[in-house]
Amino acid sequence: MVRLGNSDKFRANWVVAPSGLRIVRLTAGPLKMAGLQIDDLIIALDDQPLNSEIPLLKARDAIFAGKLKQAKLTVMHRGRSSSFLLQK
Repeated sequence: MVRLGNSDKFRANWVVAPSGLRIVRLTAGPLKMAGLQIDDLIIALDDQPLNSEIPLLKARDAIFAGKLKQAKLTVMHRGRSSSFLLQK
């Protein structure tokens, strides 16, 4: 589970890759606390492929504002796929 808590920031930087968002920088924050690491690839949001950061940022903002309860992130880590719920 990725809990946003009181922060509306992921505290991560990524680059758009052919199959998702590759994490290139990660500091103490919700993604790191959930176990994501540098070079992990965020490949889907609610089972829809990610080829831009815009859907992820919109989901984060909607969750933080209380307009959306949660969203599912699918992440590739060392060749294995894992899912995380993004919640406030």
